[in-house]
Amino acid sequence: MKKYLKSKSGITLLALVITIVVLLILAGISITAAIGENGIIHKTKTSVNDQTRTMEKTTLEVVVTNWSLQRTLNDTITEEDLLNNIVKSGLVEDRSKITGEEGLYKVTTKNENVFGIKIDEQGNVDIITVEELIAEQEKRIKVEMKAQIKVNVKSFNETLGSFPVVFTLEGTKNGKTVYQDIVEANIKTVGVEKLNITANIPQDTKLTVTQIYSGANYQVISSKTLEQTITKEQSTVDFTFEQEYNYKLNGNSTAVIK
Repeated sequence: MKKYLKSKSGITLLALVITIVVLLILAGISITAAIGENGIIHKTKTSVNDQTRTMEKTTLEVVVTNWSLQRTLNDTITEEDLLNNIVKSGLVEDRSKITGEEGLYKVTTKNENVFGIKIDEQGNVDIITVEELIAEQEKRIKVEMKAQIKVNVKSFNETLGSFPVVFTLEGTKNGKTVYQDIVEANIKTVGVEKLNITANIPQDTKLTVTQIYSGANYQVISSKTLEQTITKEQSTVDFTFEQEYNYKLNGNSTAVIK
């Protein structure tokens, strides 16, 4: 009888241990399902955040649409008016939550959601993603351009004296002109004259330099137009233009040529 009771007691204890282990496993699975990375709570929070972001974007779209209509009727309406309207909508805490420069802004809402606003030259507005905003900001990064125009004079008429040279500079990016300048110099002898130009322009700008004048008695024997792209890595560029005397004297057949 004693032996039988001991055996029965042993079986009961083993069953209890197994039951506890199973319960612990089930509890672990339940906790993971509830609070894990892909758990119910996480998914619920994500869903709520997505809904909040969608509502905020809708609010922003309404503000933008109203501003666009006002701007159509009144050409004195500015981008600053749009930014102030966003603040008035209650979407952001205050004006400091809207940052950026003309035509490109970052809007941080009360719920820490971030939207980009891009305004083109015609006043058309696009609400863009954070990734698109960063890409646009990178495009607008400016670099210090150091351009040098070298005027290489192959032959020079000392009798006629100095002669003027004039160059136009135009920087374009994405089909838009972002930089313009005119540079001139007075050439007094044979050899190389250097003209230095420094300016802050957007990176990846295509800079076109054209010689538009070289005096009545000189001609450009190289290409009159040269192009180079200004990048962050290559912001110092050279342009060389070669000229020579064209042997068309102005009333003096005894000219001294170098």
